[in-house]
Amino acid sequence: MAKQKGKRIKLTQGRSTIVSTADYAKLKKHKWCAKKSAFNWYAVRGQWQPATRTVTIIRMHRLIMKCPKAKRVHHRNGDTLDNRRRNLEIVTNHRRVQAHDVVPF
Repeated sequence: MAKQKGKRIKLTQGRSTIVSTADYAKLKKHKWCAKKSAFNWYAVRGQWQPATRTVTIIRMHRLIMKCPKAKRVHHRNGDTLDNRRRNLEIVTNHRRVQAHDVVPF
């Protein structure tokens, strides 16, 4: 098995995520949580918005890729806790549905 290149960041729920070395220092500054969606785990954190007095959820993979709201981030190898840049790509929702062979709502 090939050695995984990147750095690990501990999450809650006994999980961790792997990120590219170039992103590690910026991401490590924050407390990240493991959040379960319907089928997968994701690395997320909350960010307080004083103007609206609400917390916005920041998804690590979207932050790394600077993904616009109208697009999605696809994890090429299917591991949603593998947030290395080489595993992430910005796609349209149509492309994401094709990659996962699912029917959108």
